[in-house]
Order: sequence, then structure tokens, then C-alpha cells
Amino acid sequence: MLPGTQNFPQNARKALDDAALQKALGNVKRGFIAKRARARAALPEFEALRDEARDIKIQTLANLDLYLECYEEQVKAAGGHVHWARDAGEAQQIIAKICKDAGA
Repeated sequence: MLPGTQNFPQNARKALDDAALQKALGNVKRGFIAKRARARAALPEFEALRDEARDIKIQTLANLDLYLECYEEQVKAAGGHVHWARDAGEAQQIIAKICKDAGA
């Protein structure tokens, strides 16, 4: 189990049973929805901008490998190093090794 997750089920149940917390979260949600509606109304081109953002996201994800390789080249040119990991477990191992090598 990952650090900090051992008590997650108990903490989640406690949070769900906390009436004051649930009320506060409900207020946040209502406030967010109201503010978003006001922002949309103040921006006539909201739908067009949202569509453009969606298209950019789709295009970026479709070409993510190219963007990441370009990023790696720029990092290397600046003297840095990029570590590649297949999954979260491998990323954790890389991070742990970096920390160990640095004496952290």
C-alpha cells in the first residue's frame, strides 16, 4: 500500500459522515456552478472557445509522443535529464533512486 493510503477507507467514511463538511462541500459546488454560469454569460464566445480547447486537447493527446520527445530535447539542451517510466511503480523506483543517489 502507498504511504498515506492505509487509513483512506476510514478517513473517507468519516468525511462522508461529517455533516458540516458535506454542507461546506455542497456550498462550494453551488458557488462554483453559479460563478461558472456568470462567466459563461460574460463571454459570448464561450462555446467556440470550449470547442477550440477540446480540439487542441484531442490533437495534443493524439501526438503526445512527439510533444514529449520535443520537451525531452529542450530539457537536454538546457543541461537537464528526462527520466521515462512505463508506469507509476517504475516512476516511484526512479524517484527513489534519485533521492538515494542525492543522499536525501
